[in-house]
Amino acid sequence: MGKRWRIFPHDADRVTRLEKAAGVSPVVAQLMICRGIYEPAAVRTFLEPKMTALREPAELPGVEPAVERIFAAITDQRRIVIYGDYDADGMTATAILYRCLSLLGGNVGYYVPNRLEDGYGLNAEALRTLAHRGAEMI
Repeated sequence: MGKRWRIFPHDADRVTRLEKAAGVSPVVAQLMICRGIYEPAAVRTFLEPKMTALREPAELPGVEPAVERIFAAITDQRRIVIYGDYDADGMTATAILYRCLSLLGGNVGYYVPNRLEDGYGLNAEALRTLAHRGAEMI
């Protein structure tokens, strides 16, 4: 049986208020509300991000041990597989990460699932298949 897309129900009045207050289309207003963004200033911040608002990567929880594990995998030539995504930013991120890990000398490959067949996010069966095929880090 095929997968079904579910649309988040919306409050038409709330969408209209945000649309007018933030100066965005009804579709954008609905998308912002679905993301939990209800204030016009927050809509602007989301739609017009500034580089100065980005945090240092080292501040992200768990990033330092992750970097250590990745460098150890590269050093030990363990098979690293990037589990990508098929949309534009997912494919771009997969390509950048693949290139970076390759330039660092990594034994790297990639896997991009079919969202309609495999679903969104990590798929347990795909992970088992990748591990069976030799992936030591995903």
